[in-house]
Amino acid sequence: MGLPDAYDQSDELAEAAYTITELAGEVEELRAVIAVGQMDAPEVERISAAELIADLRAQIKTLSAELAAMRVSRDTFQAENRELIKQLGMNAKELKRLRVA
Repeated sequence: MGLPDAYDQSDELAEAAYTITELAGEVEELRAVIAVGQMDAPEVERISAAELIADLRAQIKTLSAELAAMRVSRDTFQAENRELIKQLGMNAKELKRLRVA
């Protein structure tokens, strides 16, 4: 019955990681609010700065997700490439062995 414990720990870790990510996002939002609030600028410019910060954070989140997906894709292609090169080497050896025989 050790398996359910492992799953429970895995679920707890995943939930903790999610919570940490969410809290980090909230901290970043609060930092932006504080930064905009401390600006010595008219209200219109502060609103514009807050919107810009929010837009840039959204872009960063999107680009980070795309980069992570590209890394997975790259790693998959590299693994496939290694396997194909290995297979090519084995095929070359087999061809050489058959030509000699």
